[in-house]
Amino acid sequence: MESSRRNRLALLIVLLGVLALTLYFRMFSSPAESVRSASNERGARRTRAAAAPVAAPDVHLEALLVERPKPAPSNRNLFKFKAMPPPPAAARSQAAAAAASPVSTGPPQPPPLPPIALKLTGTGSQGNGPRVAFLTDAFGRAIVAREGETIEGRYRILKVNQSSIDIAYLDGRGQQTIRRGQ
Repeated sequence: MESSRRNRLALLIVLLGVLALTLYFRMFSSPAESVRSASNERGARRTRAAAAPVAAPDVHLEALLVERPKPAPSNRNLFKFKAMPPPPAAARSQAAAAAASPVSTGPPQPPPLPPIALKLTGTGSQGNGPRVAFLTDAFGRAIVAREGETIEGRYRILKVNQSSIDIAYLDGRGQQTIRRGQ
């Protein structure tokens, strides 16, 4: 007797769950249906408005009977290759001037040096001692260096000014001025 009572209770709980889900979906699906119906009504109104009679544009058939200009005859043949015609006189004089300029026959020039990838964040000094530069490299690491010191084994600081430093490659290939914030 107790098992039949449990079965009835389980069945009642399942039925109440189904009823709750049904009510839940009906409550939250009805606004979407009303929106759809409203948009369909608007679409129907647009269709009716578009179906209104439109006045046909004026067609001028006599303009079609007017004789059009014929294409001018040319000697151009798309299927034959010919030498290009000579350039105009102005272009010839520019080409002659360019050819008259001296051409270097020596070895090619070396490529320009890459910029030094350091940023100056500040400078300072301790009393009468040498000025110190505070730098960051491309990875954000902090570097503190004085005049004459080597940085990263590639650069040497030549001069530390108040808002800039003069730095050179160790091999003497060139130098660069780095300003604060650059």
